[in-house]
Amino acid sequence: MRVNVMCRQALESEIVAHEPMMEAVSSMAHHMVAKKHPAVQEIEAKLSGLRAELDQLKQLTAERKLKLTDAVESQTVCRFLYYSHILLLYTLFNFIRKFSYHLCRNTLL
Repeated sequence: MRVNVMCRQALESEIVAHEPMMEAVSSMAHHMVAKKHPAVQEIEAKLSGLRAELDQLKQLTAERKLKLTDAVESQTVCRFLYYSHILLLYTLFNFIRKFSYHLCRNTLL
């Protein structure tokens, strides 16, 4: 589980690290469009596609973060319930042991 969280954090860091490059590409594309470059339609299409893919990557990363957070929380709750159950069984066992001891002792007298 920790490996998945670390991979997600690395991916998020990678996305953030590439945002300045994306802004530079976007700025250059807008400049080319403003200067009436012959490939205006292709530039706009590529830029639009790049933005859409980046937005989708961010969306999927956010969804994965939620799923991993839920999984970690569920694992924590399950671990808490497991140890609570063990403690309850241990307490019950000790109570029965002590009760049996006193019952046997009183029966013999």
